[in-house]
Amino acid sequence: MANYNPISKNGIPELKFGSSEFMKFWNKELDRCKNGYKPTNGEWIPGSYYFYLNYCSILSNKDGSSRKSLNNPDYRDQDHEYFSLVNQAKEEGKGLIVLKARDKGFSYMNSGLALWEWTFFPNNEIGIGAPTPSYVSAMRTKITNMWNDLPNEFKLRKDLKDNERTMMSGYQVKEKGVWIEKGNRSIMHFRTMDNPDMFRGERLAMMILDEAGEFKKLIRAYMASQACFMDGSVQFGVPIIGGTSNTMRAGNDDFMELFYEYEKYNLLQLFIPASKVYHGFFNIKTGESDEIGASEDIELKRERLKGGKDKSAYYLYVQEYPLTPEDAFMSTNKSLLDLESINNQRALLLANDKYRNMVSTGDLVWVSETSDVTKNLVQWVPNPDGKLQILYHPEHTAKYLDIGGVDSYYQEDSKTSDSKGACIIYRRFSGTDMPGELPVCMYNDRPYTKEEFYDTCLKMAVYYNSELLVEYTDELFFKYFENRNALKYLKKRPKAADSPWSRVSNRFGVHMKSYQKNMITELLDDYVKKNCDSIMFLDILDDLSVYGFKNTDLAMAFGLCLMHDLDNAKIMVRHAETEELGLHIPHFTRVGGLIKPIN
Repeated sequence: MANYNPISKNGIPELKFGSSEFMKFWNKELDRCKNGYKPTNGEWIPGSYYFYLNYCSILSNKDGSSRKSLNNPDYRDQDHEYFSLVNQAKEEGKGLIVLKARDKGFSYMNSGLALWEWTFFPNNEIGIGAPTPSYVSAMRTKITNMWNDLPNEFKLRKDLKDNERTMMSGYQVKEKGVWIEKGNRSIMHFRTMDNPDMFRGERLAMMILDEAGEFKKLIRAYMASQACFMDGSVQFGVPIIGGTSNTMRAGNDDFMELFYEYEKYNLLQLFIPASKVYHGFFNIKTGESDEIGASEDIELKRERLKGGKDKSAYYLYVQEYPLTPEDAFMSTNKSLLDLESINNQRALLLANDKYRNMVSTGDLVWVSETSDVTKNLVQWVPNPDGKLQILYHPEHTAKYLDIGGVDSYYQEDSKTSDSKGACIIYRRFSGTDMPGELPVCMYNDRPYTKEEFYDTCLKMAVYYNSELLVEYTDELFFKYFENRNALKYLKKRPKAADSPWSRVSNRFGVHMKSYQKNMITELLDDYVKKNCDSIMFLDILDDLSVYGFKNTDLAMAFGLCLMHDLDNAKIMVRHAETEELGLHIPHFTRVGGLIKPIN
């Protein structure tokens, strides 16, 4: 077995201070801590990992004890991989994003990394960010405990500053009546994520964002911090973004974006599954994980939970003990819909670039704009920061193929509401090889003015030559279309959605009472069970995963599309029943399924 931690195992030899043996020993240790170490019959480990194994203390169980105490960490293959990747990022001028199962000890490792950077490299700054003050305080405590246990030969004085937000190494001496700062003068900044610009103005050799899956504005925080570790086009600092699977329950889009598109953000990627350092399948003497045996054990436990009545227990276990990144990002939310179907489709999209890349982002713009909307043209403009997502563009060879659903919002300038406006274009069954019965375009936003929202919905209707079924709660929406001479793009009240006792008389849209809401739920439930694998939009899937328990603008817009399609199908049935009278009607392969364009 390779001896990666000779100091923690054998102790520091008693040597006379200042002797040649003393200087030789500590110079050797300094070199190992800074430049790395390769033991006999072992692989090279970075200096940061050598320092962590031999000089840092963590709270752990030792020698079978049920009580935790401060000890040096044991060598573990997962930790070796992590420190090596941090070193690689440092050498290549990149950052690192880490997605991991729970209870992997990364807070301790990150604390050791921060202390290592602070101790051995003078005039460096390290930024540590966490979602809440309690997280920050916990990291601060871990680092302080490690510093307390350092040998005096490595322990830097931190007299210059030592408080909740800042720890600065160094001390002051008075020379010729003037106080002068001495020592390393390295700084550690501790910040919470209440402000995404928390490190603006600093120069960071290392930035650690711990439990970043809980950050509400992670990408903004990461991008705002770029100047902290960049000098022109040269990256001199290492940003480390870490997230634990059980903090992803709400589905953190920013973390997923950074994890799957890591190259775009100049990051290396690391996933630590539950099968690494899994108790019962981990050799503490060698530090090696039996990932095959651990995976089999985890799968058996999953199967037992899957057969139970409480499906939420199964989903929670899968997420907390993930074997793939998709497991970690799965939804554990409550939904009135079939969560298993939704999670299966989410996992498929997340695991396959080709599926995610089928959806493009951009905006629709007016090419010509006159008072007569019917003569106006709309053009698609690709834009990575655009507000619309498109799977398929219009098929101009077929009419009445695409239909829309709109869920508007109420208060124009409310800063507290999480409600957004949503518009979805849905492609109906065509009776051809053309993909159908699926959403092809989506828009979900809360722009500064409602007129901007209305205008975007109108452009979608014009672009797809589709009617929009709108929830009849926002009369201004209908007024806007009327003023634009665009009533042809509004779906008339769907009689299929009228309750037997209905007395409504609105020309367009649908009143969402209990009868209509139940219908929407039934339509969504039926679609998810039969056709969930047709949904290529992660945002729609995320909304469906919490349907009935949270605000779901996209799910409601999608449900309106299905109600729209149902009403059109019933209209076609009524038309078909008149065919015996010799009236001209379009031809359909099935109810609602268009074979050829309507003339």
